[in-house]
Amino acid sequence: MTVHTRTRAMTASAAVLLVTCISRADTVIELRCKPHHGQVETPVMMDLSGSGAMGKLSGAFILAEEGTARRIAAQVITKPARVLCFVVPPRRAESDVRRFRVTTDRPGPAGPAVDASDKNRVVVTESGRGVLTFVRGMALKSGVPDRYRRSCYLHPIHDLDGVVLTDDFPRDHYHHRGLSWVWPRVEYAGKKYDMWSICPLKHRFVKLLGEESGPVCAVLRMSNQWVLEDKPVVDEKIELCVWRAGQVGRAIDVFWTVTALDAPVRIGGRLRENKGYGGFNIRFAPRRDTVVYGPKGRQPGYVNRVRMAWSDLSARFVRDSDRVSGLAIFDSPGNPGFPSGWSNRSYGYLNPAWPGLGKYDLAPGRPLRLRYRVWIHRGDVLAGKVDHAQKAFADPPTAAAAPSDKRAR
Repeated sequence: MTVHTRTRAMTASAAVLLVTCISRADTVIELRCKPHHGQVETPVMMDLSGSGAMGKLSGAFILAEEGTARRIAAQVITKPARVLCFVVPPRRAESDVRRFRVTTDRPGPAGPAVDASDKNRVVVTESGRGVLTFVRGMALKSGVPDRYRRSCYLHPIHDLDGVVLTDDFPRDHYHHRGLSWVWPRVEYAGKKYDMWSICPLKHRFVKLLGEESGPVCAVLRMSNQWVLEDKPVVDEKIELCVWRAGQVGRAIDVFWTVTALDAPVRIGGRLRENKGYGGFNIRFAPRRDTVVYGPKGRQPGYVNRVRMAWSDLSARFVRDSDRVSGLAIFDSPGNPGFPSGWSNRSYGYLNPAWPGLGKYDLAPGRPLRLRYRVWIHRGDVLAGKVDHAQKAFADPPTAAAAPSDKRAR
């Protein structure tokens, strides 16, 4: 089972008890790590589709790390596949194997929580603070022309202390909208459209496929469409896994699947001036002292088609405060064209632009799957351990049930 399929399974059970009482001596998880896995808190997903004691785990419970006093929350996702989710705390590399014993102890209730009571938005919070909002209604800011009315994006997104990091309807670019996923070059039935600028090709929210909350993560699965004069031309699925906040950062995994419906659809980035922008992108809120980084260091204020595995923007988002927050986007090694050629702007914009100046044809019945991780962190790129977090995303630790001869020790 692929990482993408496992994570798509995240419709978390809210139960807090194990369905089957498992002996602590019988159920042990071995986590195989590399040096970069011990530097920052790292989300882990483990397939539970096999038989035996591991296959019977459900709900939420505590994992106790052998050789330490460390106890961490774990959460089982059950639909459509069974996945164990937990966040591994940093640890000095004493060994390439860490062992966690399953207990019947229950974690506290704290964790990301989903509120889907508002017909226009779905809100995720943690400990009473905002984390993110998915806009499912047709949003429009007062004073902005109606052609910019839009749906199906994330805004606001908050830092770990609840400060808003994203912007919507900024005066310089009314079509910019929080964290969104659109292309400026879309060809359908022999005509060209600009979904980036919203009109006439638009997103339309269809339904919420599933939402769950737990001590480790919150999960949202949405069905959207690309609509041209009320005619659906592309089916879109957005799946979010919002991990609990750590001391340094929070991971948000985004799975984006698009499928042409009745006829092929061609997508691409902006051709004008060879910019190439388009696809997964974020517009940041007003701030000061902005710094944009990539794997090779600080980036210029204006970047087009620069290939990178990740990029980060950090700044001071609170007026009259020197506190720094940042947000990075990690491009998945499994995405086509990896690493993407980024379009970044110091006025507050990051975009792993794919397919850039090229093109990609969506064929009916053949879905395109893209994956990204958003890493929200305290401090600048160094304090936020962005490089370590990206390496843990691109090359994650592997978890498996301990061999039977070790369980009995």
